[in-house]
Amino acid sequence: MSNLYYSPESIGGIYANDTNDTNMTNDYFFTIEEPIIYNSSEQYIVNNDVTNNINNIKNDLLTELMNNSIGDFEMDPEVKKFIENSSGIIIKYKNEQKKMLEYEKIYNTELNNTNNSIKSLVAYSDIAKKLETEYVNSSDSKQNITNILDNINEIVDKMKDNKKLNDAKDNFFNSKKKMLSYIQFVKFMNKDNLGSTCSICFSNQVNHYINPCGHTLCSSCISKLNVKSLDNCMFCRKQIISINSLYYI
Repeated sequence: MSNLYYSPESIGGIYANDTNDTNMTNDYFFTIEEPIIYNSSEQYIVNNDVTNNINNIKNDLLTELMNNSIGDFEMDPEVKKFIENSSGIIIKYKNEQKKMLEYEKIYNTELNNTNNSIKSLVAYSDIAKKLETEYVNSSDSKQNITNILDNINEIVDKMKDNKKLNDAKDNFFNSKKKMLSYIQFVKFMNKDNLGSTCSICFSNQVNHYINPCGHTLCSSCISKLNVKSLDNCMFCRKQIISINSLYYI
């Protein structure tokens, strides 16, 4: 069993080589800071080894306590696949939305042209009736009237075969059908969204609302899509009276 001793060198310089007691200085005395243990194999075991061991354990525990790293992260395959699919759908949604708005403008232009053509048809009809009524008995102008009526019929036939209007209508309506599916996806993505993220770009904060329907969007999307008054809302298709700034309290 080991016994506790103090170092012999600390006792009055017993092991000092200098025999001149009068020349002894304090250099020969050692301050005792730590006790040592003497074992049967006559080896000195310094007590601060125990202290170091305790400190090492303490530091290890502190390191573990301070370590908030979760380690290597690997996304769940199903979540990763859902995000990839959703990103692809969002890109298609944005592209289709731009197409639909462009198709709508073309369709509205062709509608206006067709309305103007209808007005022209009414005017031509009035002219034809007037010519037939007033000049039907005039042999001199009969041929001229016939030529005029033939020209009117030719113009009318061209108006009837309005390919531009039909193409514009088909493009707009087909794109609108696709958008209805994408809008259902947007509604699904936003069902738990209580924030203020724009539902068009999914990145910016909304800062404008549409009057009267109340749908919101960001200024960037307003600029990119060229949304303005008298257009139709891209969400509900109601006519836009105005686009107003949205303020947060």
